[in-house]
Amino acid sequence: VRFCANQTITGAGTATLQFNTVTYDPNGNFNTGTFLYTAPVTGYYFVAVNVSATYSNNNLRTLQLLRNGATVTGYSENMSGITSTRASGKSFTTIIDLTAGQTLGFQMVNAGGNVTMQANNTNMVIHFMSI
Repeated sequence: VRFCANQTITGAGTATLQFNTVTYDPNGNFNTGTFLYTAPVTGYYFVAVNVSATYSNNNLRTLQLLRNGATVTGYSENMSGITSTRASGKSFTTIIDLTAGQTLGFQMVNAGGNVTMQANNTNMVIHFMSI
């Protein structure tokens, strides 16, 4: 799944990453209205996200993985120390265990300034690996 338009966080705050275009999802497990993936079966899942963004300052920004709406401890990526009007990227890859029916999503926590996530290179991939 990917963005179809840029998404901006203005000032301090938290925003769900709005992956709203499905490239390939034969079972319909990703919901473009809620921006969440629902695990169809219990098992291990490979999760990868790439965020391309521009920043108005170098304040702390954190990309977080959410399971059932709660931040998964140890599954976050710092994006601080970057000030750029040109897009810079950050990737996040992990394997996580899910029970059938649990959801996965991503959010960006912004400590201040503006961050604009670019549609052209912001995407997410989730693959079921094994039971």
